[in-house]
Amino acid sequence: MVNLKWLSPLRTCIVNPLRTVLPVCLLATATLSTVLPDPVSAAAPAGYTLYYADEFNDTVINEDDWMYRDAGPYSLGYNRKENVRESGGSLHIDFKREQINGTWYNTCGGIVSKKLFGYGYYETRAKLFNSTTGLHSSFWSMGLSNHIAANNITGLTAEIAAGNLPFYNQATEIDGFEHDSANGYYDTGTITYIPGYGSPRQHVNVTPDAWHIYGYEWTPTAIKFYLDGTLVNTINTVTTPMPFAPANFWLTALGYRTVSDYTKLPGESEFDYFRFYAKSYPAANLLGNPQMEFTVKDTSKGYTDQDTPNWIETYDKDASFMTTTDAHTGTRSLKHAKGSNYLVTTKQNLNGIANDTYQLSAWVKSSGGQAQAQMRVLNYGGTEMNITVPTTSTWTQITLNNIPVTNGQATIAFTSNANSSQWMLVDDVIFSEVSATTVYEAESLPVTTSTGDSQTNYNDAVTGKSFNNLNGNGVGDYVQYTVNVPQTGTYTVYVGNRSAFNKGIYQLAVNGTNLGSTVDQYAATSGYMESNLGTVAISTTGNQTFRFTVTGKNTSASTYQLAYDYITLVKN
Repeated sequence: MVNLKWLSPLRTCIVNPLRTVLPVCLLATATLSTVLPDPVSAAAPAGYTLYYADEFNDTVINEDDWMYRDAGPYSLGYNRKENVRESGGSLHIDFKREQINGTWYNTCGGIVSKKLFGYGYYETRAKLFNSTTGLHSSFWSMGLSNHIAANNITGLTAEIAAGNLPFYNQATEIDGFEHDSANGYYDTGTITYIPGYGSPRQHVNVTPDAWHIYGYEWTPTAIKFYLDGTLVNTINTVTTPMPFAPANFWLTALGYRTVSDYTKLPGESEFDYFRFYAKSYPAANLLGNPQMEFTVKDTSKGYTDQDTPNWIETYDKDASFMTTTDAHTGTRSLKHAKGSNYLVTTKQNLNGIANDTYQLSAWVKSSGGQAQAQMRVLNYGGTEMNITVPTTSTWTQITLNNIPVTNGQATIAFTSNANSSQWMLVDDVIFSEVSATTVYEAESLPVTTSTGDSQTNYNDAVTGKSFNNLNGNGVGDYVQYTVNVPQTGTYTVYVGNRSAFNKGIYQLAVNGTNLGSTVDQYAATSGYMESNLGTVAISTTGNQTFRFTVTGKNTSASTYQLAYDYITLVKN
């Protein structure tokens, strides 16, 4: 029995299942016509390791790790702690009609994790109430914010006060399923709480009152939704960006909709387990709001532009705030300052990250003179590592290398112990796993082209590969990729080329300097080839520019197009 235990070390249980993939085009309100069979079991996608699980085998909820959705009234509904229970190896959320303070309400409830989870695979096995209208059952992620404590989550105020959760932590809500009872389908998709981002949704048909396994996979490039091990929806977060921040996990049911037949109550939605699986995401930044650019969409809740979305503040919290007066990139940065002596820490707690070697970097400015002005990493399985922020009036990058995470978690923190004349600025923070070999899929990278040209992503039906194609028409045309390199050093660069009869010859330049010799992508028969373009020294972490410029074409080639499958960097 696994009962909400943190499994350590992280790599103790590796699963490598096969998945049947059902391609689905992403539409705002598309519906699948196939009703999938009830499952016996399913498993995470290949490469994932179980990190966290509650099998709901006890008789009470583990309140060390879960909070209750317990408040009301709202419309016709009320959330109640008493409606959530464990029995028979499952979590039961009861749906009732009850009188509270002289008024009749539809009552239900739910649980929300105290821990935050980011990239990974989320799964539950559930049987949902469907006998009459009125119940909204959900399996989802969303960060908690201070205003939610007033009408939803017991214990949230204490968690924020203790420095366990951020004051504001809503970025992207991921809905593994949202099901309204009496419907033969559920919704998947996202809702974003940062201005400027979209929220794509999609229907999926299901027999909700039978047992099914629901899952969603959150990666740096996509959010994928599964039903009984079959892919039913994909959101490409490169083409449809979503603001990232680790979030709380929810299993909930709301009884706030009209009930057409009260003789069907009481009822329940039942959850067999919740499991979170982790894996390596080399080069991906695991921090929420690392560029300090997120602002709060709903300012009516009392938040201001100086609040620090997705970051936790402790001690003298008013000495930590966002400023628009100076930034390394964008328009905002984090500032530590106050009109009197102060001690403040701004941090993030990360859970469910791969056990591996990491690097932490940030761009900083500082008045100097503080008793303490540090970038720190704690709770990673070893002794605290830190670096002093230097006295500097210009933006300067600082780095902590070789951070050996051994327990699947880490705390990233900036601490100032200073007087009223001293200050510190922080921007563009990166905490990422350092792998000796990092593969960047070309079709997932930020891309620009020469004026008048365009690029297109293609799927190769024969090989199953995807590639990015420059529709160039002459010498000097180029396609340029932005590659995020988390650690300085010397790298050997390999390029996966898509060769064909219509491809030209190119020269690669990294950060403006040519690397290696030219490469001819022409081939009479379409295929793939890998080129070793030599070594490049990366002196600054973060975004690097890889530009592929057309230098000519084979005499047999029909056009000057270029096409790429991947860029691989191998650290020497």
